[in-house]
Amino acid sequence: MMQSMISIRDKNRSFEAHNLLATALPATVAAWFNEDNDPRVKKAIGDLSMGDQACAAALKFLGIEIISAA
Repeated sequence: MMQSMISIRDKNRSFEAHNLLATALPATVAAWFNEDNDPRVKKAIGDLSMGDQACAAALKFLGIEIISAA
């Protein structure tokens, strides 16, 4: 089974990740926020692996957008 590839961008900082497996989204974003101890950020990162609605809300909260993967 083929997994979908995505690219992401942090709208507030100059972080981008290209052509990742969608399942790698939480780990990739967690690395970007590894120095942030805010429990809301930690919860949002956890929500990235949840259903579409929770993931969309987490992306918005974190300032992350999905961009077209090459």
